[in-house]
Amino acid sequence: MKSFLIAKKHFEKKKDYYNLAKIQVNLGNIQASQNKYREAIPYFKKALEFSKLSSKPYSILHEYTNIGKCYDFLKEYDKAIEYLEKALIICEKEGNEKENKIYVLKSLGNVYSNLKNIDKALFYYNQALEINKSHKSKSDDIRITKYIGNAYMSIDNYSKAIPYYEKALKKVNDQKDIVSLYELSYNLSKAYEFTGNYKKAQFHMENFAKAKDSANEMSNLAAIKKIESNFEIERNDSKLKLLEKEKKAINASLKRKNIIILSILSFILLSIIFFYLLYKQERKIFKSKLHLNDAESNLKGQFIERKRIAQELHDNIGSSLAAVRFSVMDAMKDTSEEKNKLLTYIDSICNEVRFISHNIMPPDITEQSLQSLLEQLVENYKLNSSLHFEIYFTDEQKLEKLSNQQKLMLYRVVQESINNAIKHSKCKNINILISCFDNYVNIIIEDDGIGFDTKNTQYGLGIKSIKERCKEFNIDLDLDSEPNKGTTITFNIFYYNE
Repeated sequence: MKSFLIAKKHFEKKKDYYNLAKIQVNLGNIQASQNKYREAIPYFKKALEFSKLSSKPYSILHEYTNIGKCYDFLKEYDKAIEYLEKALIICEKEGNEKENKIYVLKSLGNVYSNLKNIDKALFYYNQALEINKSHKSKSDDIRITKYIGNAYMSIDNYSKAIPYYEKALKKVNDQKDIVSLYELSYNLSKAYEFTGNYKKAQFHMENFAKAKDSANEMSNLAAIKKIESNFEIERNDSKLKLLEKEKKAINASLKRKNIIILSILSFILLSIIFFYLLYKQERKIFKSKLHLNDAESNLKGQFIERKRIAQELHDNIGSSLAAVRFSVMDAMKDTSEEKNKLLTYIDSICNEVRFISHNIMPPDITEQSLQSLLEQLVENYKLNSSLHFEIYFTDEQKLEKLSNQQKLMLYRVVQESINNAIKHSKCKNINILISCFDNYVNIIIEDDGIGFDTKNTQYGLGIKSIKERCKEFNIDLDLDSEPNKGTTITFNIFYYNE
């Protein structure tokens, strides 16, 4: 929570209402995910205020919907209807996407169903179904049909609920949707039981048990499938980008042909301008590629050298120290204080060598997610220092959009920033916030140490090294510090696929 407030302060300075709205929504979602709907509402309302101030509103429609859903969960149905109807007005006024309007109509139907006002509930559900005829979302069709069945169940009209459940179930079987099959089988079993048809109730209860087992298996398979598809996703992304470039090239070619038809003279003039600009752009791209290739080569060289040094420390020096320790234990049979001091000193050296070797060993970006590697890094510091660390992520799945070189660079700048804070800041707490946006990753590292005057201080090797890494890989860096007020380092890394 503290790191979100740090990010909030950062965006307030820039009057970036768009990202301020996103932060408030994230804070509200955290509360709502813990069923703290009362606490979530103020965050969504604040997001609504920021969105109205922004030149590109984050999503006023979704904020009204979020507030309405929270009031629905709190059973404050009048307020839920008030905000959901505001969302519906936006849908109708601005011609929003059909799926947004369907979602708002479903939500209104659910509120009235909870109030047992079936006529109103059916009014909104049927509107949603009508829009979905052109939208053709099979999942929405199943959900709305199921909700109508739930509405009839809520007033104990089981005979009317059953046809809707059966209709939804038939569509679920076509879609092989295990989760919906699980829920509908249970509801049908109960509905048939209440109407006295125990044979069908037993049949659907057996299907419910099978669906429950399948759902448990699928949750495990989904995790495995996600891991297996990571490489394929990255490769497909590269293919899509290549196709996009080819499409742009074709469009440019067609445009040039049209210019030729209209005027030969214009074509000649535009061609000269075009090829001149293309030449300049190609040179710029060529220089950029050379720079990136050099940077990547340097990085690979550092990677190999670090790995070799870490291995030498661990295998040779570590083994030698262990041998010295056993020799001392064997030579000094007594339990004198000098022996204990010497053994303690040797143990501390062994621990230090182990920590250094682990610290400089390059992380294996291809085997683990960047989030896991950064969390392990922080845990390693916790074990080897008395400082308090906190690390937070938002939209962390977008970290995988970074190239492998960028992931390694992000890992290193975080590591060097922490090392620098530990060595020089005399801090007690270090907070790290990593926020992923559509085009870039924002990293904020804050300590509560002694700080320094950024205008008059001669930077040490640690800060210089961080600046050089950032310059080499086109990473935006902002350093904010004052004496006795701690230090905040901010990085912005824009996505670049290999």
